[in-house]
Amino acid sequence: MSFTFGKGPSRQDATYARVPRGINGKLPLIEALRRALNFPEYCGSNWDSLEECVRDLSWLPAGTVVVVHEDLPLHDNPAALHTYLSILRDAMGKWQAGSDRQLVVVFPTDARNLVTDALAHLTGSSTSEDNSP
Repeated sequence: MSFTFGKGPSRQDATYARVPRGINGKLPLIEALRRALNFPEYCGSNWDSLEECVRDLSWLPAGTVVVVHEDLPLHDNPAALHTYLSILRDAMGKWQAGSDRQLVVVFPTDARNLVTDALAHLTGSSTSEDNSP
């Protein structure tokens, strides 16, 4: 499973969530995702809760969910960035495997090298081609 860089898919039937630029901490990131993806109240503010909620998404309509990052959050914290990208990557893989939902994660084109470096420690990491105009 891979991330998308540049312009993400444009689908009217998709649910879009935007992660604003300038997020440098785990708690602000989880809160931004909580708002953008309408997490239920039971979702906590730690990595395990984020992973559970991103892998569930049952409260959203079936179909494609597109998470668009305006920049690369946590870029100043390599360990947290690695954890975040791992959670997203695992969730994308879960939804790809024969479900009624697909998770698409989009980062700006200029984040490609940072994402690739952060994922270098994950077995079989991959990224999709640049979709910028």
